[in-house]
Amino acid sequence: MNIRDEELRQKVDAAEQAIKLIHEKFGKYDNYAYDYGHENGLFARLKRFLGKENVEDYIWMWERPNRPHTFVQIENLQYLPALCKLTPNSQELVWFVVDIWLLSAWLVYEGILGEIEKITEVAPIINYYVIAKDFRWLVAKSRRNEFIAIGEDVEKNLRRFLIETEEM
Repeated sequence: MNIRDEELRQKVDAAEQAIKLIHEKFGKYDNYAYDYGHENGLFARLKRFLGKENVEDYIWMWERPNRPHTFVQIENLQYLPALCKLTPNSQELVWFVVDIWLLSAWLVYEGILGEIEKITEVAPIINYYVIAKDFRWLVAKSRRNEFIAIGEDVEKNLRRFLIETEEM
């Protein structure tokens, strides 16, 4: 097996581990909530929140939103921000929208932020959105460690995190 095959095998194993952990914690995903065709489905509401309501089939969410936001790419994996430090309440019930890179499918869960953080710490290859149920705020992360924060509190916390890590 060459190095490239071994790297891909490691990514597949990590994706499988992420899926297993997520299903153990949150059960079956709620694809109905994401309902692409319904104007009140999570997908339509997320598009509106991101300012992408006029973009048809906006599947690749990592393009920057058309509304005020904070964007940062973290180069050093030792300094990835903890979700609970970015968000207002670690016990809040939120939407957890996950893209396991190798599946090319978005999975939608509901969960407590503190529990979601445990998953994201052990499965860093996933792309995800964590969204307040009332859409006050959103934190997104790509597998390239790009973070997007929308909402006054989470944007302020992401900027504070950047300042703190620059001082290290």
